[in-house]
Amino acid sequence: ARRKSDSQINSRACDVLDAQRFCTVEWKDLCVGDVVRVHKDQIIPADLLLLCSSEHDSLCYVETADIDGETNLKYRQALSVTHDQLAKSEPLEKGLADFDGVAWCEEPNNRLYAFRGRLRWRGEDRALNNDHILLRGTAVRSSLLAPAADILWSCMLSADTKILRNCGKLRVKSTHVDQLLNKLVIGIFVSVLLLSLSMALGHGAFEVRAAQDNPALFDVIHVVHSLFINWDLDMRWEQKRDSPAHARNTSLNEQLGQVGHLLTDKTGTLTQNRLLFRQCCIAGRIYGDASISVEETQQMDLSWNPFASGQLFMSAPELVQRLRARRCSTSTEFFTALALCHTVMPEHNKEGLVYKASSPDEEALVGAARDLGWVFHSRRLDSLTLLELGDTREYQLLAQLEFTSQRRRMSILVREPGGGLKLYCKGADMVILERLVPGCPCLESTERALEELWEGWSKTLTLAGTLATRNQDAMLETVYEDMERDLVLLGATAIEDRLQEGVPETIEMLRKAGLKIWVLTGDKTEFAQEPGVGARLMGLAARCQSVLCCRVTPGQKADVVQLIRKHSGSITLAVGDGANDVNMIKTAHVGVGIAGVEGGQAVQNADFSLAQFRFLQRLLLVHGRWSYRRIAFFVLFFIHKTCNFALVNIWFSFFNGFSAQDVSAEGSLRCPELYRVGPDHRLFNALSITAMLAQTLFTSLVFFFVPYGVFYDSPLDYQTMAVTVSMAAIFCIDAEMALLTRHWTPVNGIFLGVAFFFFFLLTRLTQLSGLFQLAPADYFFVHSISAPPPPPVVEPGSKVRRIDSGRRSPRVLASRPASAGVGVGAERGKGDVIAAGTTTTPTHHHHHHLHHPHHRGAPPPLKDRLCMDDNAIQLLVAPRGRKLLPVLRNKPAIVPNND
Repeated sequence: ARRKSDSQINSRACDVLDAQRFCTVEWKDLCVGDVVRVHKDQIIPADLLLLCSSEHDSLCYVETADIDGETNLKYRQALSVTHDQLAKSEPLEKGLADFDGVAWCEEPNNRLYAFRGRLRWRGEDRALNNDHILLRGTAVRSSLLAPAADILWSCMLSADTKILRNCGKLRVKSTHVDQLLNKLVIGIFVSVLLLSLSMALGHGAFEVRAAQDNPALFDVIHVVHSLFINWDLDMRWEQKRDSPAHARNTSLNEQLGQVGHLLTDKTGTLTQNRLLFRQCCIAGRIYGDASISVEETQQMDLSWNPFASGQLFMSAPELVQRLRARRCSTSTEFFTALALCHTVMPEHNKEGLVYKASSPDEEALVGAARDLGWVFHSRRLDSLTLLELGDTREYQLLAQLEFTSQRRRMSILVREPGGGLKLYCKGADMVILERLVPGCPCLESTERALEELWEGWSKTLTLAGTLATRNQDAMLETVYEDMERDLVLLGATAIEDRLQEGVPETIEMLRKAGLKIWVLTGDKTEFAQEPGVGARLMGLAARCQSVLCCRVTPGQKADVVQLIRKHSGSITLAVGDGANDVNMIKTAHVGVGIAGVEGGQAVQNADFSLAQFRFLQRLLLVHGRWSYRRIAFFVLFFIHKTCNFALVNIWFSFFNGFSAQDVSAEGSLRCPELYRVGPDHRLFNALSITAMLAQTLFTSLVFFFVPYGVFYDSPLDYQTMAVTVSMAAIFCIDAEMALLTRHWTPVNGIFLGVAFFFFFLLTRLTQLSGLFQLAPADYFFVHSISAPPPPPVVEPGSKVRRIDSGRRSPRVLASRPASAGVGVGAERGKGDVIAAGTTTTPTHHHHHHLHHPHHRGAPPPLKDRLCMDDNAIQLLVAPRGRKLLPVLRNKPAIVPNND
C-alpha cells in the first residue's frame, strides 16, 4: 500500500516551461531550475521560489496541512522585482524563458519555518526568506472566486525538500515473530547442514537432500489478515465513511497483538481538535464557567452582532454589557489583541465570513472576538482591518514575530488609526509572565517607550534581512527578545478541546489489557537533555501504568520511543494525527495514523490508519490478538510438520545410507486481559519452540519406527512403508490441529476435507502403474515390467538371506552357501545382475512397489539383490559385505517355493 501511494504521488502531473510553452510532466521528471506553473488547489511538487502570481501584488495563498497540520491560509509573496518584470510581460512564456536569475540557497535542512537565500538578477542581489518559498506538499489556495495561476522556480527536489527532511530515517519494520523465526531458520539451517555433513561422512554413497519450503505462504497469511482489517465494518466512522481502517503495511499484523507500550499524541489524536472558547480572565476577573458542560451552557443573546457565528459556548452576560458600553479599557484592549495577534486568513464567500487558521486554538480565539463584537474583517500585506462594535478600524502592520516551538509565543507590532504604536503578544503562560514589567506600571509609559524603540528596531530588522543566515538568525532573536519585554498583562484565556467519542473507555480497556499508555504533547525543549536522565526516566516509568510527557518537540517524541525500545523489550505502538508525529510513528515498532484535520502526513507514514482513536481497541484486542494466535500456531505447526517429515528421513538414513480465533470479537472486548498473552510472548517464545521441537522429535520417532517394526518381517517394500509413514504424519498433525481449533466454521471443515481429499488423490495418482511405465529407468517397480525374466544366476561365495513374511514357518536359508548346482551365467563382469534360484519358471507373480533410489547412468557395483517367492523376500549379500538399499537394474527373478 505504501509503495502504491508513493507511486501515485510521484506520478502526479505538473506544468513545466519548455522553451516558450508549458508542457505536462510527472513529478518524478522535475529538475532543479525548471519553471513550474501551478493552479488553484494543486499540490506543490518541490520546494519552489515564487516568481509571480495572478493575485494582486503577486500574493499567493497556501495551505500547509500536509506539512505541519495547520489548515489556515498562509500568504506568500514574490519579490517585487520579479513581479514587476514577469507578471506584466506579454506573452508571459517569453518573459519566463528569458529569465536568467541565479539563486543561492542554504544547505538542505528540516527547518520548515525558516529559509535563507539570495537571488541575483540583472546585477542586483535580493534577500530571500520563508515568505518567498512554497514547500513541497503545500496546497495552493486563493481567496478570489476566479482561478489563479502561480509561476514558481524549482529550488530543491526529492530528498532535499524540507518535508522529506522532516520525515526521519526510513526504518524497515519486522515483527517479533519474524525476528524469532529468522533465528530459528538459521538454527534449522545449521542443524540440517551439520546433519548433512555427518551423513555424508557416514554414508558417502548416498545423497542427502534438503527441501526449502516456500515462504510465500507466510506472506499470504499476512495479506489475508490485512484484508480482515480493511473489511471490518465496525472500524468505519459514520461521519467519515471515506476513511475506513486500512492496513498500509501487511507484514506487522501479529505485532498488533504484542504491544506493551502505547505512545500517543494528545491534540487531534485523543481530542476532536475542535477547540471551544469557554473562559477568560480580564484584569483579574473571570468570565464564564467551565464546570458547566457545553450542552448545558446557556447561549448568550448576540443578535445585535451580524457576524456572530453561534459557536460561542460561554455564558458571560456581564462581559457583553461591559464591552458594548466600553466601560473597561482593559477588556477592549484584550479583545483587540485577540483580533489582531494571529496568522488567520479571512475568506468571504457565499456562507459569509470564514476564518482559515493555522491551528484550532487561533481559530477559537479570533472566533470568540468576532462573536463578542471585535471582528477581524480583512488582511492585506501591510494592514489589518477590524470591525469593532460596527466601527471600521485599520491597523498598519509594522512587524510580525512568528510563533515557533522554541519561542512559544507570537507578537505583532501595529500602528493604530490614531497614530500610536502597540505591540501585542500572546503565548504560553510561563513565557508571558517572565516578560511582564515589574509592578505593571501605567500603560501610557509603555506606549511612549514603544515609539522610541521602534526607530532602532526597524533599522535592525532591515539590516538583518541582508546578512548571512548564521548572523541573521542571531540578530533577529536578539531584536525579538528586546521587543518582547516590559509587557502589560491584559488577561488569559481558557480553551477546551473535547475528547473524541469512546476515548476514556478505550484507554481503560487497553490498561486492563496490560498496555502502558504514554501521552506525549507540548514543546518544552529541556526534556531529557541532561545525560543519564533517559535511564532514570525509564526506571521510574517502568513501574507506571500511564505516563504524561508535557511540552516535548516532535524530535523528542521520537527520542522517547527510542528510549523505550532501548531500555525495555516491549513492543511499542505510536499513534498520531499530524506531521509533527511522523518521526514518532516511524520510530515505533508499529505506527498508527489518525485521519484527522491536520493533513495526511501521519496516515501516509503509518503502518495502519484509523478514523478515530477508539478503533484502537478493536485493532489491538481483536485483530491483533487473533493475528498473533494464528501466526504463532501456524509457525509452530509449520516447524512441527517440516521437522516431522525431515526427521523420519533422518531416521531412515541410519538404516539405508489456519487455526481460527479462540473467542469471538465480542468476547475479546469483554475480557481485555486476554490480550496480555501477546506482550508477554506466551504463545511464541524459546520455550514453546523447544517444547514443539521435543514433541516433533518424539512423534517423528513414532511415525518411523512403528511402521518399521511392523513391516520389518513382511514382504512389503519401502514404498508401502513411505506411504504409511506420510499418512500417519498427516493424520496425526491434522488431528492435533483439530483438537486445538476452538472455533469451527464451514471454512475450517471445507479446507480440512479438501486437504484430506487431495492427499489421498495425489497419493493414488503417484502410485499408478502407468506413471511408472512412462519412466521405468527412474521408477523401477516389479509390476511395471512386462518382459520375461533373465535366467537367474548366483555369484559363487554369495550368501542367501531370507526374510519371511510370517505366513508360514521360515526356512533356514540365512548364511547358507550357494550350492554348486546353482546355475551361473556366462557373462559375469562388473555390474552383472545376479539372482538366486533353481529354475526360471515362476509359479506366482506378486506385484510390489520396489523403490529404486538411483536414477540414471551405468549399473552400480554389486549390492544387495532382492528376490521374492510366495512368502518371503530373499536378499543376496555381496562378498564385500556392503549392506545398502536394494538396487535394481533388471527385473528380479521370482524364486519358486521348493519346500
